[in-house]
Order: sequence, then structure tokens, then C-alpha cells
Amino acid sequence: PETHFLVCLSNKEIAGFLIFELYNKSHSCLLTYMAVSQKFRGSGIATKLIDSAKEAAYTRAVFGEVHNPYLIDKDKEPIDPLLRLKVFKSLGFHLIPVNYIQPPLNKDSECSNNLLLMTLSDKVEQTKINSFYSEFSEVLTGQSEKKELERSEEHTSELQSHSFISYA
Repeated sequence: PETHFLVCLSNKEIAGFLIFELYNKSHSCLLTYMAVSQKFRGSGIATKLIDSAKEAAYTRAVFGEVHNPYLIDKDKEPIDPLLRLKVFKSLGFHLIPVNYIQPPLNKDSECSNNLLLMTLSDKVEQTKINSFYSEFSEVLTGQSEKKELERSEEHTSELQSHSFISYA
């Protein structure tokens, strides 16, 4: 994928940054890392960064990963995972109710099953999700095979009460 790094400056001070990857085959974008300085939170920096990524991405789908608050120890996280979900919701993200397993990030790591997959669209077709996931998996593992994510109701009721779930 093509990796892009966006930095937002305010009076020569870094207010925030966003790293995203473009996946050309699936015409998708994965937001990889985003941070906004505490001093600038609530001032629209995250929205500006995401809007810039969307403009640069010119893609059919924008995805992101976030920790599942029910599967990780929140005391080991820099930000409470449920609060992180609320922030992403305020930025326009919706969780996709699939059984998401992140492929190993390198040959020395394992798959991760404690993440949730999000999209900026309030509805995303299953074919687009699978197309992105196949390309993402191929890039990480080097193996070219069609991958499909199955719909999952696990944790849906807990998260649905927070209006995070997106159905297509």
C-alpha cells in the first residue's frame, strides 16, 4: 500500500497527525494512526485530518481499526477504549458487525482478534469489506487468496446501545 503521513500545525506547533494507507486494488483506505495534542482536542483537528485523508484517498471506502473494549484491559490503554469508540463515532465512523481478525502484521507476530473494524460510511457493502480485507491480508501475509469476513453478533448488543453499529 501507499503510506501517507499528514501533520496539522498550529503556529509551528504540531497539533495532530494522521497516518493512512491506500489500497489500490480495493480502492480503500485504512486509517492507521491518529493523534491530536491534548491542547488542541475539541478544536476540529481530527476532522480536518480525516477530511484531508478522504480527499487524498479518493476511495470507495475508508476503514479504521479500534480495540474492542470488551476484549482488552482498559488499564493498559492510553485512552479508555469505550471513550475512543465515542470519539470515532463523533468523527462519523460506524462499526461494521463482522468477526474481524487482523492478519499478522509481520512474520514474527500473530493474528489479533481484539479489534473492531470501522468505516466512515454509514453503510458499506459486504463485497467492499471483503475486497479490502483480501488485499490487506495479501499485503501483510504475502498470500493471495480471497478472504471473507462473516457477520457477527458478538458484542453487538453492548455496542449497539452506543449506536456504533453499521449494517449494509
